[in-house]
Amino acid sequence: MLNKLKNIDIKRLKQDFFMQYSNWSKFRISIYVMLILGITGISIWQGIDIVGPTAIQNAFPLTNFDVIISWFGSVTICNYLFMVSQGKNIGYVYAIIGSIFWGINAIQANLWFQVILQFGIFLPLVSWGTYNWLTFDENNNESQAEKKLSSKNIFLIVIFLLLITTGLTFVVKYIPGNGQVADGMINGSLNIIKDPDWIYMSLDTIVAVFSIASVYLMIKGYSEAWYFWVIADILWFTLYIYGATANDNPALIGGAFSLFIYTANAIYSVFLNFKKN
Repeated sequence: MLNKLKNIDIKRLKQDFFMQYSNWSKFRISIYVMLILGITGISIWQGIDIVGPTAIQNAFPLTNFDVIISWFGSVTICNYLFMVSQGKNIGYVYAIIGSIFWGINAIQANLWFQVILQFGIFLPLVSWGTYNWLTFDENNNESQAEKKLSSKNIFLIVIFLLLITTGLTFVVKYIPGNGQVADGMINGSLNIIKDPDWIYMSLDTIVAVFSIASVYLMIKGYSEAWYFWVIADILWFTLYIYGATANDNPALIGGAFSLFIYTANAIYSVFLNFKKN
């Protein structure tokens, strides 16, 4: 194990850090800046208690500390998605930081499935991605970026993920004694919906499962990972909009705004992939 750690290329980390904002398209720059400003504005809005703790006290036990943690988590995850969408693996470092912040936020909000998702799944995954990047042999002719999934494999993966979703939704919904967790969600967003039924539980679980699959496929170098990100982001955006309107909770529009930008970035990545091929 220690011998493998010696192979980590710190110079690559430094070089990619200083080059992370190079070669961005005007479209990506515009939506990136829009997202960062939006996240910051929403955090300030919540932090000064215009809508913050009073508006969403029935959804999450929000405090100013949570607002700060959420801001750091949102910005770092934003950097992760935008970096990896352009082949900049420094994004995995941001993903590690973001998973830690969102895990802390989930602990504060008592969203224990979210804690498991961040610390038990996403954090190990993106740490593995970071390790692969920092130990990758650049002289190896096999480029991860050139890996492709056939239409048949994509179909089989979707079926497999939907089967997992069905089983996981059943477990989350019907395990006795889970209380708010069983009526809340895996990924966090259904906690904003009063008395979510089977359909919404299923949609929310799809978000979690497809997000995990997207991260895994991205680490393995498959550009088709963005297809799964598009599905997850659109569903997550829809859930937040529903939560904002059904529960008369304008604070959730902030989350919907971020997810709208994430969706735009994912769709743009799919477009570039089609254009490249």
